[in-house]
Amino acid sequence: MTLIDPLVMAVLLPPELRMKKYFLFLCSLVTLACSDEKPQGATWKQLNDFPFEGRGFGLSFSLLGKGYLVSGPQPSNSDLTDVWSYDPNADSWTRKKDYPFSFVLESAVTTNDRAYIIDYTGRLYEYNPTTDSWKFLSEFPTGYRTGLTGFGLGGDVYFGTGNGVSQGSGYFNDFWKYDVSENEWTRIEDFPGMARSTAISFVIGDNAYVGLGSSAGAPPIHTDVYRYNAGTGKWFQIADLPTDDYLVGLSFSNDSKGYIGLAERDYAKMYEYDPSTDSWKETTTFQSEYCVLTNSFTVNNRMFVFGGRAMTYGQHVWEFLP
Repeated sequence: MTLIDPLVMAVLLPPELRMKKYFLFLCSLVTLACSDEKPQGATWKQLNDFPFEGRGFGLSFSLLGKGYLVSGPQPSNSDLTDVWSYDPNADSWTRKKDYPFSFVLESAVTTNDRAYIIDYTGRLYEYNPTTDSWKFLSEFPTGYRTGLTGFGLGGDVYFGTGNGVSQGSGYFNDFWKYDVSENEWTRIEDFPGMARSTAISFVIGDNAYVGLGSSAGAPPIHTDVYRYNAGTGKWFQIADLPTDDYLVGLSFSNDSKGYIGLAERDYAKMYEYDPSTDSWKETTTFQSEYCVLTNSFTVNNRMFVFGGRAMTYGQHVWEFLP
């Protein structure tokens, strides 16, 4: 059994509680499934540390051959507003204009060479990497929402699930499409699993994958995952993650596989999802103590993980080589 840092579980709480200048002493015991198999093939390569304040749980995405990091909490103050761009060819970071709005950020997705970021009040913003500029677009139809997830598909962006526990509204399984060209929200078919918060999502090809998360603010965590296709507008349940007691510390994908890292105290056990066989398998462990609250992005099919939380916030950058 592993005792998880209380700050890790605090990310499941509403942002107004996360922003307080003291830590919430919420602890959880997490037991990870064991395997006798010895995964082979994949490796991790450590790159240059990033040259700014360490952090975890920021929003990260990729656009036009670059990766981006926006915001991220610190233990002694409110969320940061700096924005950084990563060039994988040069293994270097460049500071961009600060995020100009004041509310805690919840989810970021991309489509059509733009990023779309939603904050916990439901405000949706667009980032243009060419002009390094931000603009307000719209408000989420149901307003305030924390712990929601999202993805970009077919030129549109999607957000859903999450909770409004602090306002007494519980957990949600609704999902909404935002039509960028029409500046219009449309409710799509509800997420078919139990209503939940802090679900993960990733995109492979023409499909988005959404699942895991919690409906209680702490373990046990859901193991179910669903595939969404924008062409049919339908959800389809895929294979469950093969362990039911875990804390997701990493999540990313390339154009053919999805990856989930389940956090221990000083490493993360990695699982790979193959949509061609609808199966999960264990792959090479992420050997870093900074294995929760990590940030990640995929640039030209190269997958990067950075930051994270241990006793401090990390500055390490890693590339996953499958």
